[in-house]
Amino acid sequence: MQEDNWSGTYIDTIQKENINIFYSEDDKGYIASLVRMPTLSAFGNTPKEAMCEMETVIDLAKES
Repeated sequence: MQEDNWSGTYIDTIQKENINIFYSEDDKGYIASLVRMPTLSAFGNTPKEAMCEMETVIDLAKES
């Protein structure tokens, strides 16, 4: 089932971050970005996949 044009803000209780997720027509997928640092973003074919990728991005940013 396609979740076209879904968007929202997810509160990640593990990472303690607010994350925006929206559908991108240009990319034909979902983009997740940090509210406090919108330059950090991740892509996924579903909102859940974008969120999982965003968790990886947050972990990598904390390491650097």
